[in-house]
Amino acid sequence: HRVLSRHPSIFNSVFVQLIRSGEAAGKLSETLELLAEQVEREYRFVSQIRGAMIYPIMVLVVLGAVFIVMVIFVIPRLADIIHELGQELPLVTRIVLGFSNLLSSLWHLFLIGGVGGFIGVRQLGKTPQGRETIDRVKLHIPIYGEIAQKVILVRMVNTLSTLVSGGVPISQSLEITGDVASNVIYRNIVLESLEAVKRGETISSVFTRKEEIPPMVTQMIVVGEKTGNLSHMLQKVGTFYQSEVERTVAN
Repeated sequence: HRVLSRHPSIFNSVFVQLIRSGEAAGKLSETLELLAEQVEREYRFVSQIRGAMIYPIMVLVVLGAVFIVMVIFVIPRLADIIHELGQELPLVTRIVLGFSNLLSSLWHLFLIGGVGGFIGVRQLGKTPQGRETIDRVKLHIPIYGEIAQKVILVRMVNTLSTLVSGGVPISQSLEITGDVASNVIYRNIVLESLEAVKRGETISSVFTRKEEIPPMVTQMIVVGEKTGNLSHMLQKVGTFYQSEVERTVAN
């Protein structure tokens, strides 16, 4: 594991800690098999999401291009024809024409504003408070927020389940799970759970108070903690939400 830890770009902390645990327990073969299953499961999950998102992204790009062409080139020509006929335009049409004229004459300002806004958001994301704000907003974006939340939950519970199954201590497993969480909100929840475990409390005692954690996840963790079968329950949760993500993305 020491050799693998020198190459973090290839072997992440989950991989290294599981190998370390397998070496210490003399179960390296079983640990490698567990890792293989985790990598395959993660690869299938990500591939399915990417594959399902290609079509809607292409549709949105084409729609955006058509919209820009209509507003800048087509609508002004239609307006000239209507004006020549001496017809009075309805209010909605006048609003659309006004927007078209504005976009045609000030397109460079819109472009600069869009680029400036993108750079500003990226710079804001480099600060702790800004990153937390952006991640919280992401969770409330219609459709995307629901998918993002479920994806994060799948990765969290699968990672924690794999680490616990591999014999990594629960405190260390939570710390690693917090590191791999892609959203600051969920990372803070996991790290708060870590502090609770260090005080002798349970993970579910923290999850219960968080609205970002669905009740079913908390209930399954409660059962796992009481029965001493936390890894199995986490795996069940991961499987359930993975199918939920696939169905939501497909829809």
